[in-house]
Amino acid sequence: MKKTSFVLTIVLCLILGSCYYHNWETMNPVAATPPPCILPDSVSYSRDIVPILTTNCGISGTQAASCHGSGGLGSNFSSYQHFAGNTSADSTNNVYLDITWAPNALHTMPKGASKMDPCTINKIIRWMDQGSKNN
Repeated sequence: MKKTSFVLTIVLCLILGSCYYHNWETMNPVAATPPPCILPDSVSYSRDIVPILTTNCGISGTQAASCHGSGGLGSNFSSYQHFAGNTSADSTNNVYLDITWAPNALHTMPKGASKMDPCTINKIIRWMDQGSKNN
């Protein structure tokens, strides 16, 4: 009798263990790997930077009115002329410091939102490194 109970206990453990094993992927999903960041060789203001500004900086009313659109409280980025002059991606440029959330940044941008993804930040940095051209 004891031997039968022992065998049944072993069989039951094996059955339950196999059910758990088969559900391992469902119970422990693998985090999705983000796609690789492929930056263009030449970053274009109109093609690459304006969509970032529109989404993150309030130049077309998609962010809070207190951001960088015309009439906003921050620097006005609603046109290239307002954004020009940000040509250095280094520790002296406030835009660079703010978007990278550097420890010595005056503000973390975008204001009140999550940090932009590294690919977006690197696109802005590459544009600045290329002279912030209006192209």
